[in-house]
Amino acid sequence: MFMRLNLKHLYSIKTLSILKSYRLAANELCISQPALSKQIKSFEDFHGIEVFIRNSSGVDLSDDGKKLIDEINTFIDHAIKLEGYISQISEKSAASLHVGFGTSSKDMLPNYLREFNKKISITLYDLPSFKQEEQLISGLLDIGFMRKPISQDLDSIKISSDELVFVLPKGLLQGESIDFYLKNEDLLLINDSGKSQMNRDIMNAISSCEYKKRFIKTDIETIITLVSSNTGFTILPKKSIKDNHKDIIIIPFEHDTSFDLFLVWNKNRNFKPINDFIHYMKNKIDYL
Repeated sequence: MFMRLNLKHLYSIKTLSILKSYRLAANELCISQPALSKQIKSFEDFHGIEVFIRNSSGVDLSDDGKKLIDEINTFIDHAIKLEGYISQISEKSAASLHVGFGTSSKDMLPNYLREFNKKISITLYDLPSFKQEEQLISGLLDIGFMRKPISQDLDSIKISSDELVFVLPKGLLQGESIDFYLKNEDLLLINDSGKSQMNRDIMNAISSCEYKKRFIKTDIETIITLVSSNTGFTILPKKSIKDNHKDIIIIPFEHDTSFDLFLVWNKNRNFKPINDFIHYMKNKIDYL
């Protein structure tokens, strides 16, 4: 049976269901509002259902939309995973490295990879630490920039550190204490099936406080977009926040929330590009 689903339309539905605003969703998708409206209407007309209902503040999912959204999100997640898996298999060769990185390592990667990238092809994958660990063990990844690994099959060296910070919209900041915002505003967190070390660290950092948490199945950039639009506030690694966000305020914790980042590899693999990269990185770190 020929599949008639358009993945671009499904992703637009997912984004609009999160942001509840055609303007914010179109901006997030880098398309015009009329183009987004056309995509949604095309999906609704083709399938004979109404996914969204307009209201005074934007849009909400209809009853049919609420029935569909979890399946749409799952379908998109599987499509992205499959595409990445196919890409890794098709591109993997002796002349390439597959490198995973997390939100806190984005600032260091360009400097670390610029010189080595002239010698060998490097493909990057934006993955949380627990997924990097799984793929390092399976062989889908060659190198990881991540938290300290758990598996005894993986070796690591410390390369950097980061810290958790509060991220508030400028319009929300009224000079109150952080406890005030925790009690009265929604704490937006990424829903990741409970495996994320970042979420565990966040919960530990505010364990003595009262708070209202709200899990959202999305990514860090979308969470920041929601914070910018006064939907709530969040807690993130400082290095994961780009400098071009002008509508947010970053506030450090009063207590230590720092954590270490590591270069990680599977010590059971004997693959020359991996060994060369580790040797290069050790020299780079010693020099720094």
